Amino acid sequence: MRTSITDDVGPLVVTEYGLSSGTPKAEEASKIWAFPGDVMLRAGVDNEHPFKRPIFTKIIKDAFFMAGTKGKPAAATDKEAVFTSSEYMKPHKKEMLPNMVALACATIHLALDEWSGSEHKKTDYSTTKAEKVYKAAMESLNWLASNCPAAYHHTLHNLYVNVWCV
Repeated sequence: MRTSITDDVGPLVVTEYGLSSGTPKAEEASKIWAFPGDVMLRAGVDNEHPFKRPIFTKIIKDAFFMAGTKGKPAAATDKEAVFTSSEYMKPHKKEMLPNMVALACATIHLALDEWSGSEHKKTDYSTTKAEKVYKAAMESLNWLASNCPAAYHHTLHNLYVNVWCV
C-alpha cells in the first residue's frame, strides 16, 4: 500500500488538486480532507459531492478491482455478492463498500500531507495517522447513512457504477 501511495496516488493528488511547488495551493494541501464536511471547497471541490472527483474512482479501482502485478486476481472482482444496496426497495442499485471509500480518503490525505509546506517533501506514512483519517471518514459516512440515507445511497451507488464502468 505504501508503494502505491508514493508511486500512484502522489501524482494523482498533484493533478487532481492542481498542486505545484512554491504555490499557495501547495501550502493549503495539508489542510484538505477527502470526505464531506471538510475544507475542500477552497480546493475547488464541491462539498456537496466530494466523491465525484475522479481520484476516488481511480484509487478504489486500482486498489481493489485491478489484477495484481504477480498475476493475482483483484481483491474485489470475484466478490460481487458483498456489494449490496442500503435501499431495500432498490436492491439492484449496489453501492461501493464504505470501508473502500474510507481507505481512499486516508490514502489521499496521506499523499496530501507531503504538501504541508509550499514544497513537496516525501514523508514516512504513519499507520496511526492513516487510521485516524480512515476512522473520521467512516464516521462521516456513518453520519450520512443515519441522517441522509438517500444521499448516502446515491453517493456510494455512483462510486460503484463509476468504478465498474470506467
